[in-house]
Amino acid sequence: MTFCKFVNILILGFSNFLWLPLATRFGRRPTSILSALIELSSSIWCAKAHPYYSFRDACALQRIAVGPGEILPKMMIANVLFLHERGFRMGVHTCGVIWVHSWSVLLLLA
Repeated sequence: MTFCKFVNILILGFSNFLWLPLATRFGRRPTSILSALIELSSSIWCAKAHPYYSFRDACALQRIAVGPGEILPKMMIANVLFLHERGFRMGVHTCGVIWVHSWSVLLLLA
């Protein structure tokens, strides 16, 4: 595993500790909008980055911005649905995420 990939996975895991308190304090919608803006700006930065260290830093910022995509849907499902419906909906969400990621990988490899 390369160092860049390792750092990105590590940052993605720890970014939830940043976004969860922000989502509970300021709300899920502003947190989602802020993370989407950070993700957009870091994606543009990734596309324009020429030296490796600039690309590495842009990827790290992207992983920080992707954190709410992991935690906010689970918070929304827990707040909206009744207790007996949550398990099924979490399963549907998880299968949807796995399905989208598997198709995106297949499309990139084709």
